This record gives sequence, structure tokens and C-alpha cells, in this order.
Amino acid sequence: MCGYLNIDVANSLNDVAVRVTGVNDVNDVLNTTVNACTDAARSLGIKPGDRIMDIIDKL
Repeated sequence: MCGYLNIDVANSLNDVAVRVTGVNDVNDVLNTTVNACTDAARSLGIKPGDRIMDIIDKL
């Protein structure tokens, strides 16, 4: 999800989601890192600072 979406709402829905910021296109997303993530994402081993390309299979 982009930075303008609310991670707390995703948490309340128990969604596996990560937030990235400062991206302009899909290539930027794939080459950036997780800015924030939901508890459900953390339960899969995802954490802020992880590269999207390294965790994309978990999503």
C-alpha cells in the first residue's frame, strides 16, 4: 500500500499489508523497503526495512 493509506485500518481487518513511501511506479515499489506493516505481515516474518523484492513471495 502507498503511504497515504492507513496501516491501522489494515490491522483492524487483519490484512497482510505493507506500506511503502517515496515511490512513483511499480519498479520503485519493487526496489524500495517496507516503511510499515501490519501485525499479520509481521507474523509472516515481514518487518520495516525489509526489501520488497525479498518479501514479495510472503505477500
